[in-house]
Amino acid sequence: MFFRVHVLYIDEGPSVYGWTEEQHRDNLQVILGACEKYEFTWTILPLESIYDTTLDLKQPDKDQLLKFQEEKKLDFDTHTVLDESVFGEVKN
Repeated sequence: MFFRVHVLYIDEGPSVYGWTEEQHRDNLQVILGACEKYEFTWTILPLESIYDTTLDLKQPDKDQLLKFQEEKKLDFDTHTVLDESVFGEVKN
C-alpha cells in the first residue's frame, strides 16, 4: 500500500503562547526540518486565519489568569458527580 503524507500545522505559537519571533522561527524550523527529512508535503496555517478573526488570542495577564483559575476552581468545587447506575448501560 502506498500513501502520501501531508502535514497540516496549525501555527498557534505567537497567538496563544505569545512566543517571540525567535521562538516562533525555531519552532517552524523543527516542523519544516521533520517534513523535509521524511519528504512530507506541508501546509502551515496561522491560527488567526482559521477563525478569520481579529480577537487578541494572547496569553492572559496575571489578573486575568487568577480570575480564570478562581472560576476553574469554583467549577470544580460545584461540579455534580453523576450517578454511575444511570449511565451503566451507555458505557457497556
